[in-house]
Amino acid sequence: MRATDNARDNPPDEAEQAEFERQLELMVNEHKSYPSIVSWVIYNEGWGQITGAYYPEFAITERLREIDPTRLINAVTGWWDHGAGDFSDNHHYAEPQCGTPFYSQANMPYDPNRIGIQGEFGGIGHIPSDEQ
Repeated sequence: MRATDNARDNPPDEAEQAEFERQLELMVNEHKSYPSIVSWVIYNEGWGQITGAYYPEFAITERLREIDPTRLINAVTGWWDHGAGDFSDNHHYAEPQCGTPFYSQANMPYDPNRIGIQGEFGGIGHIPSDEQ
């Protein structure tokens, strides 16, 4: 799949998506015997993810479950979560909320049937007062 700066404005075409899925299946088949792998991740922060007419992460998740039924699947980390996979994975900086119902956005709604995880966070620090 080609590198892209914004998947929503420049999503992969049919051939690129098919190649991505082919390579993902090869990778899972090659590494599924490694005991240190606890989860498969399909998309990170929307890179290469189709978010328009259909959401391929649902079919990809099911295909990965067929190949490796022993692992959890994090279909979408951070952005554009449509409910596929085992995780509701937020990426929020300075205020980690861990997929809680009080921090839910339209593109990643809280789902009590999935594992809530704070997949990335940072920027936590102390800002000293100017009065010191």
